[in-house]
Amino acid sequence: MQSPDPNGNYHRAYLREKRARRQAEEILETRSRELFEANARIETQYANLEASHDQLKEAQGQLVQSEKMASVGQLAAGIAHEINNPMAFISSNLNTLSRTAERFAYVLREYESFVASARQVAPGLFASSLDTLDQVLSRSDVRYLLGDMKEIVEDSREGADRVSEIVLGLRNFSRLDDDTPKIASVNEGLRGTLKIAASEIQYQHVIETDYGDIPDIFCFAGQLNQVFLNLIVNASQACSKNGRILVRTFVESGHVVVEIDDNGKGIDPKHLNAIFNPFFTTKDVGQGTGLGLSISYAIIKKHGGDIQVTSERGKGTTFRVMLPMEDAMPAEATDRTRRIAA
Repeated sequence: MQSPDPNGNYHRAYLREKRARRQAEEILETRSRELFEANARIETQYANLEASHDQLKEAQGQLVQSEKMASVGQLAAGIAHEINNPMAFISSNLNTLSRTAERFAYVLREYESFVASARQVAPGLFASSLDTLDQVLSRSDVRYLLGDMKEIVEDSREGADRVSEIVLGLRNFSRLDDDTPKIASVNEGLRGTLKIAASEIQYQHVIETDYGDIPDIFCFAGQLNQVFLNLIVNASQACSKNGRILVRTFVESGHVVVEIDDNGKGIDPKHLNAIFNPFFTTKDVGQGTGLGLSISYAIIKKHGGDIQVTSERGKGTTFRVMLPMEDAMPAEATDRTRRIAA
Protein backbone atom coordinates (compact mmCIF):
# COMPACT_ATOMS: atom_id res chain seq x y z
CA MET A 1 0.00 0.00 0.00
CA GLN A 2 1.44 3.38 -1.01
CA SER A 3 2.07 6.13 1.67
CA PRO A 4 -0.24 9.19 1.43
CA ASP A 5 2.84 11.46 1.66
CA PRO A 6 5.68 9.56 0.06
CA ASN A 7 7.95 12.62 -0.14
CA GLY A 8 7.24 13.91 3.43
CA ASN A 9 5.78 17.18 2.18
CA TYR A 10 3.19 17.37 4.93
CA HIS A 11 5.74 16.75 7.62
CA ARG A 12 8.07 19.42 6.28
CA ALA A 13 5.19 21.87 6.03
CA TYR A 14 4.25 21.09 9.60
CA LEU A 15 7.81 21.71 10.78
CA ARG A 16 7.98 24.95 8.83
CA GLU A 17 4.72 26.09 10.36
CA LYS A 18 5.88 25.11 13.84
CA ARG A 19 9.16 26.94 13.38
CA ALA A 20 7.40 30.03 12.02
CA ARG A 21 4.96 29.98 14.92
CA ARG A 22 7.82 29.71 17.42
CA GLN A 23 9.64 32.59 15.75
CA ALA A 24 6.47 34.66 15.79
CA GLU A 25 5.99 33.91 19.48
CA GLU A 26 9.59 34.89 20.18
CA ILE A 27 9.16 38.11 18.22
CA LEU A 28 5.90 38.81 20.04
CA GLU A 29 7.53 38.11 23.40
CA THR A 30 10.47 40.36 22.54
CA ARG A 31 8.20 43.13 21.32
CA SER A 32 5.99 42.79 24.41
CA ARG A 33 9.02 42.96 26.68
CA GLU A 34 10.35 45.98 24.80
CA LEU A 35 6.93 47.62 24.98
CA PHE A 36 6.69 46.91 28.72
CA GLU A 37 10.17 48.33 29.32
CA ALA A 38 9.39 51.38 27.19
CA ASN A 39 6.16 51.93 29.09
CA ALA A 40 8.02 51.60 32.40
CA ARG A 41 10.58 54.15 31.20
CA ILE A 42 7.80 56.51 30.16
CA GLU A 43 6.12 56.15 33.56
CA THR A 44 9.43 56.80 35.32
CA GLN A 45 10.13 59.81 33.14
CA TYR A 46 6.61 61.11 33.75
CA ALA A 47 7.03 60.69 37.52
CA ASN A 48 10.39 62.46 37.34
CA LEU A 49 8.82 65.22 35.28
CA GLU A 50 6.02 65.63 37.82
CA ALA A 51 8.56 65.73 40.67
CA SER A 52 10.66 68.28 38.80
CA HIS A 53 7.56 70.37 38.13
CA ASP A 54 6.61 70.29 41.82
CA GLN A 55 10.18 71.19 42.81
CA LEU A 56 10.16 74.04 40.31
CA LYS A 57 6.87 75.37 41.66
CA GLU A 58 8.17 75.13 45.22
CA ALA A 59 11.44 76.82 44.29
CA GLN A 60 9.51 79.54 42.47
CA GLY A 61 7.28 80.05 45.49
CA GLN A 62 10.27 80.21 47.82
CA LEU A 63 11.96 82.68 45.48
CA VAL A 64 8.88 84.90 45.51
CA GLN A 65 8.78 84.68 49.30
CA SER A 66 12.49 85.49 49.54
CA GLU A 67 12.01 88.45 47.21
CA LYS A 68 9.16 89.65 49.40
CA MET A 69 11.38 89.42 52.48
CA ALA A 70 14.17 91.25 50.66
CA SER A 71 11.69 93.95 49.66
CA VAL A 72 10.54 94.24 53.26
CA GLY A 73 14.15 94.58 54.33
CA GLN A 74 14.86 97.27 51.75
CA LEU A 75 11.65 99.06 52.69
CA ALA A 76 12.58 98.84 56.37
CA ALA A 77 16.04 100.26 55.68
CA GLY A 78 14.50 103.15 53.76
CA ILE A 79 11.89 103.76 56.45
CA ALA A 80 14.57 103.66 59.15
CA HIS A 81 16.65 106.24 57.30
CA GLU A 82 13.72 108.54 56.49
CA ILE A 83 12.15 108.35 59.95
CA ASN A 84 15.20 108.20 62.20
CA ASN A 85 16.54 111.57 61.03
CA PRO A 86 13.39 113.60 61.85
CA MET A 87 12.91 111.48 64.99
CA ALA A 88 16.35 112.64 66.14
CA PHE A 89 15.21 116.27 65.77
CA ILE A 90 11.96 115.52 67.58
CA SER A 91 13.75 113.82 70.48
CA SER A 92 16.27 116.66 70.73
CA ASN A 93 13.52 119.30 70.69
CA LEU A 94 11.54 117.41 73.32
CA ASN A 95 14.60 117.35 75.57
CA THR A 96 15.05 121.10 75.05
CA LEU A 97 11.36 121.72 75.75
CA SER A 98 11.59 119.62 78.90
CA ARG A 99 14.57 121.61 80.19
CA THR A 100 12.81 124.89 79.32
CA ALA A 101 9.69 123.80 81.20
CA GLU A 102 11.84 122.91 84.20
CA ARG A 103 13.41 126.40 84.11
CA PHE A 104 9.99 128.07 83.94
CA ALA A 105 8.81 125.91 86.83
CA TYR A 106 11.88 126.95 88.80
CA VAL A 107 11.23 130.65 88.04
CA LEU A 108 7.59 130.23 89.10
CA ARG A 109 8.60 128.57 92.36
CA GLU A 110 11.09 131.37 93.06
CA TYR A 111 8.48 133.99 92.26
CA GLU A 112 5.91 132.37 94.57
CA SER A 113 8.54 132.18 97.32
CA PHE A 114 9.38 135.87 96.80
CA VAL A 115 5.70 136.86 96.87
CA ALA A 116 5.11 134.93 100.09
CA SER A 117 8.13 136.62 101.71
CA ALA A 118 7.10 140.08 100.45
CA ARG A 119 3.58 139.72 101.84
CA GLN A 120 5.01 138.81 105.23
CA VAL A 121 7.66 141.55 105.34
CA ALA A 122 5.62 144.40 103.83
CA PRO A 123 2.04 143.26 103.33
CA GLY A 124 0.73 146.66 102.27
CA LEU A 125 3.66 147.91 100.24
CA PHE A 126 3.32 145.75 97.10
CA ALA A 127 -0.15 144.36 97.70
CA SER A 128 -1.75 145.89 94.61
CA SER A 129 1.08 144.89 92.26
CA LEU A 130 1.30 141.38 93.67
CA ASP A 131 -2.44 140.91 93.38
CA THR A 132 -2.27 142.03 89.75
CA LEU A 133 0.53 139.53 89.00
CA ASP A 134 -1.39 136.76 90.72
CA GLN A 135 -4.43 137.55 88.58
CA VAL A 136 -2.32 137.46 85.41
CA LEU A 137 -0.83 134.11 86.42
CA SER A 138 -4.26 132.78 87.32
CA ARG A 139 -5.85 133.89 84.05
CA SER A 140 -2.95 132.43 82.07
CA ASP A 141 -3.13 129.10 83.92
CA VAL A 142 0.67 129.14 84.07
CA ARG A 143 0.84 126.66 86.92
CA TYR A 144 -1.49 124.24 85.12
CA LEU A 145 0.30 124.72 81.80
CA LEU A 146 3.69 123.94 83.32
CA GLY A 147 2.33 120.79 84.93
CA ASP A 148 0.53 119.80 81.75
CA MET A 149 3.61 120.53 79.65
CA LYS A 150 5.58 117.95 81.61
CA GLU A 151 2.96 115.28 80.87
CA ILE A 152 2.81 116.31 77.21
CA VAL A 153 6.58 116.03 76.86
CA GLU A 154 6.60 112.62 78.54
CA ASP A 155 3.76 111.36 76.31
CA SER A 156 5.54 112.69 73.23
CA ARG A 157 8.76 110.98 74.30
CA GLU A 158 6.91 107.69 74.71
CA GLY A 159 5.38 108.11 71.26
CA ALA A 160 8.76 108.91 69.71
CA ASP A 161 10.34 105.92 71.44
CA ARG A 162 7.49 103.74 70.18
CA VAL A 163 8.06 104.87 66.59
CA SER A 164 11.77 104.14 66.93
CA GLU A 165 11.03 100.70 68.40
CA ILE A 166 8.66 99.86 65.53
CA VAL A 167 11.22 100.86 62.90
CA LEU A 168 13.99 98.99 64.70
CA GLY A 169 11.74 95.97 65.14
CA LEU A 170 10.87 95.91 61.44
CA ARG A 171 14.52 96.16 60.48
CA ASN A 172 15.60 93.50 62.98
CA PHE A 173 12.77 91.25 61.83
CA SER A 174 13.76 91.38 58.17
CA ARG A 175 17.51 91.30 58.90
CA LEU A 176 18.50 92.62 55.48
CA ASP A 177 22.18 92.26 56.42
CA ASP A 178 21.87 88.54 57.23
CA ASP A 179 24.08 87.04 54.54
CA THR A 180 25.97 84.96 57.09
CA PRO A 181 24.71 83.17 60.20
CA LYS A 182 25.41 84.80 63.55
CA ILE A 183 24.92 84.18 67.24
CA ALA A 184 21.48 85.57 68.06
CA SER A 185 18.84 85.52 70.78
CA VAL A 186 15.70 83.53 70.01
CA ASN A 187 13.82 85.32 72.79
CA GLU A 188 14.66 88.72 71.31
CA GLY A 189 13.60 87.48 67.89
CA LEU A 190 10.23 86.42 69.28
CA ARG A 191 9.75 89.74 71.08
CA GLY A 192 10.47 91.65 67.88
CA THR A 193 8.23 89.37 65.83
CA LEU A 194 5.33 89.86 68.24
CA LYS A 195 5.73 93.62 67.81
CA ILE A 196 5.54 93.21 64.04
CA ALA A 197 2.48 90.96 64.38
CA ALA A 198 0.80 93.31 66.86
CA SER A 199 -1.45 94.89 64.22
CA GLU A 200 -2.72 91.41 63.33
CA ILE A 201 -3.34 90.06 66.81
CA GLN A 202 -3.09 92.54 69.69
CA TYR A 203 -6.71 93.74 69.51
CA GLN A 204 -8.14 90.31 68.72
CA HIS A 205 -6.50 87.82 71.05
CA VAL A 206 -4.76 87.46 74.39
CA ILE A 207 -1.02 86.93 73.93
CA GLU A 208 0.86 85.19 76.73
CA THR A 209 4.63 84.76 76.79
CA ASP A 210 6.85 82.55 78.90
CA TYR A 211 10.46 83.11 77.89
CA GLY A 212 12.83 80.62 79.48
CA ASP A 213 16.51 81.05 80.30
CA ILE A 214 17.86 79.87 76.95
CA PRO A 215 21.26 80.39 75.32
CA ASP A 216 21.83 82.34 72.12
CA ILE A 217 22.23 80.12 69.06
CA PHE A 218 24.09 80.19 65.75
CA CYS A 219 21.48 80.97 63.10
CA PHE A 220 20.01 83.25 60.49
CA ALA A 221 17.86 85.34 62.82
CA GLY A 222 15.84 86.89 59.99
CA GLN A 223 14.83 83.48 58.66
CA LEU A 224 13.82 82.25 62.11
CA ASN A 225 11.76 85.42 62.61
CA GLN A 226 9.98 84.60 59.34
CA VAL A 227 9.12 81.16 60.75
CA PHE A 228 7.90 82.63 64.05
CA LEU A 229 5.75 85.23 62.29
CA ASN A 230 4.14 82.60 60.08
CA LEU A 231 3.30 80.37 63.07
CA ILE A 232 1.97 83.27 65.15
CA VAL A 233 -0.22 84.61 62.33
CA ASN A 234 -1.52 81.08 61.64
CA ALA A 235 -2.37 80.72 65.33
CA SER A 236 -4.20 84.06 65.23
CA GLN A 237 -6.20 83.05 62.17
CA ALA A 238 -7.14 79.74 63.78
CA CYS A 239 -8.60 81.43 66.87
CA SER A 240 -11.99 83.02 67.23
CA LYS A 241 -12.35 86.48 68.77
CA ASN A 242 -10.54 86.84 72.12
CA GLY A 243 -8.60 83.64 71.60
CA ARG A 244 -5.46 82.77 73.53
CA ILE A 245 -1.97 82.36 72.07
CA LEU A 246 0.92 81.21 74.26
CA VAL A 247 4.53 81.65 73.14
CA ARG A 248 7.13 79.98 75.32
CA THR A 249 10.77 78.93 75.13
CA PHE A 250 12.87 76.46 77.06
CA VAL A 251 15.83 74.09 76.75
CA GLU A 252 15.31 70.37 76.20
CA SER A 253 17.79 67.64 75.20
CA GLY A 254 20.42 69.99 73.81
CA HIS A 255 17.88 72.05 71.87
CA VAL A 256 16.30 75.45 72.23
CA VAL A 257 12.56 74.79 71.98
CA VAL A 258 9.95 77.31 70.87
CA GLU A 259 6.31 76.37 71.36
CA ILE A 260 3.43 78.39 69.92
CA ASP A 261 0.15 77.16 71.32
CA ASP A 262 -3.38 78.36 70.54
CA ASN A 263 -6.88 77.43 71.64
CA GLY A 264 -8.30 77.73 68.13
CA LYS A 265 -10.34 75.36 66.03
CA GLY A 266 -7.55 72.81 65.57
CA ILE A 267 -6.44 70.91 62.47
CA ASP A 268 -8.39 68.08 60.89
CA PRO A 269 -6.46 64.82 61.59
CA LYS A 270 -6.55 63.91 57.89
CA HIS A 271 -4.59 67.10 57.11
CA LEU A 272 -1.87 66.76 59.77
CA ASN A 273 0.46 64.75 57.55
CA ALA A 274 0.09 67.20 54.66
CA ILE A 275 0.37 70.64 56.28
CA PHE A 276 4.11 70.93 55.54
CA ASN A 277 3.66 69.98 51.87
CA PRO A 278 4.21 72.79 49.36
CA PHE A 279 1.01 74.51 48.22
CA PHE A 280 -1.18 72.64 50.70
CA THR A 281 -3.73 74.98 52.25
CA THR A 282 -7.22 74.81 53.69
CA LYS A 283 -7.69 78.58 53.45
CA ASP A 284 -10.01 80.23 50.97
CA VAL A 285 -8.66 81.30 47.58
CA GLY A 286 -6.63 84.47 47.93
CA GLN A 287 -6.00 84.00 51.65
CA GLY A 288 -2.93 81.82 51.45
CA THR A 289 -0.44 80.29 49.02
CA GLY A 290 0.17 77.08 50.96
CA LEU A 291 3.89 77.87 51.10
CA GLY A 292 4.20 79.33 54.60
CA LEU A 293 4.57 76.09 56.53
CA SER A 294 6.62 74.33 53.84
CA ILE A 295 9.11 77.22 53.77
CA SER A 296 9.15 77.28 57.58
CA TYR A 297 9.82 73.54 57.62
CA ALA A 298 12.68 73.92 55.13
CA ILE A 299 14.24 76.78 57.13
CA ILE A 300 14.19 74.81 60.38
CA LYS A 301 15.56 71.68 58.70
CA LYS A 302 18.40 73.69 57.15
CA HIS A 303 19.25 74.90 60.64
CA GLY A 304 19.61 71.27 61.71
CA GLY A 305 16.39 71.42 63.72
CA ASP A 306 12.88 70.03 63.55
CA ILE A 307 9.32 71.33 63.62
CA GLN A 308 6.40 69.27 64.90
CA VAL A 309 2.69 69.83 65.37
CA THR A 310 0.03 68.38 67.63
CA SER A 311 -3.61 69.36 67.31
CA GLU A 312 -7.06 68.43 68.52
CA ARG A 313 -10.22 69.56 66.78
CA GLY A 314 -12.06 72.18 68.80
CA LYS A 315 -9.28 72.54 71.39
CA GLY A 316 -6.29 74.01 69.60
CA THR A 317 -2.89 73.43 68.07
CA THR A 318 0.71 73.46 69.27
CA PHE A 319 3.67 73.99 66.95
CA ARG A 320 6.99 72.94 68.44
CA VAL A 321 10.23 74.23 66.89
CA MET A 322 13.47 72.59 68.05
CA LEU A 323 16.77 74.29 67.25
CA PRO A 324 20.14 72.78 68.16
CA MET A 325 22.26 74.79 70.54
CA GLU A 326 25.65 75.68 69.09
CA ASP A 327 27.57 73.22 71.27
CA ALA A 328 25.03 70.48 70.50
CA MET A 329 24.64 71.03 66.75
CA PRO A 330 26.13 68.20 64.64
CA ALA A 331 29.08 69.26 62.51
CA GLU A 332 27.31 68.42 59.26
CA ALA A 333 24.27 70.44 60.33
CA THR A 334 26.51 73.35 61.30
CA ASP A 335 28.21 73.23 57.90
CA ARG A 336 24.84 73.07 56.18
CA THR A 337 23.53 75.97 58.24
CA ARG A 338 26.49 78.10 57.27
CA ARG A 339 25.52 77.65 53.63
CA ILE A 340 21.90 78.73 54.00
CA ALA A 341 21.08 81.56 51.65
CA ALA A 342 19.28 84.44 53.28
